[in-house]
Amino acid sequence: MCEAPDHWFWKANAAKVYPRVYEGLFAFIGLSRSAVRYLFEQRLAEAARTPGTHDLIHCEAFAASALMSAGTFKCGTVNDLIHHSVRPPTFRPSTPFLLGGILDEDPKVEMCHPVLDADGYLEKALDHASRTASLPTFSDMLGELPPKLVPPEMKERFLRRASAKSVNGH
Repeated sequence: MCEAPDHWFWKANAAKVYPRVYEGLFAFIGLSRSAVRYLFEQRLAEAARTPGTHDLIHCEAFAASALMSAGTFKCGTVNDLIHHSVRPPTFRPSTPFLLGGILDEDPKVEMCHPVLDADGYLEKALDHASRTASLPTFSDMLGELPPKLVPPEMKERFLRRASAKSVNGH
């Protein structure tokens, strides 16, 4: 669990309610019964404040911030359970969550991204990197992906696109 940086897109709304805002990855989330009850109560309190659509607290800021502010819950990250599954500098899923197959090289990894195939994942990651000026990090991540998950021709296509965006300033 880490405190959200000021530039994080979802921090502003959460900061209106919680003194410290935390970011959490929602590839999956495990909650105790008491945490679920508490979060439900917090969402009801949010509804009672009647926020506008653009003032709602995004789930990835809400759950961690609400639980941490209560002071009675213990929160952790997916990296505490599966080391190196999330990249802390970008807060993006790492190789174990990329759909395309379970990594045979690491028998402890038993999950993969539930929504996107490799092409869809890389498309979203490239868009995110373009919007957040983190194209070098995207290219580094892409270079680390094994051919078993991302075929070389797909990797080259995304590297060319990232390079073109860097040159064009997008």
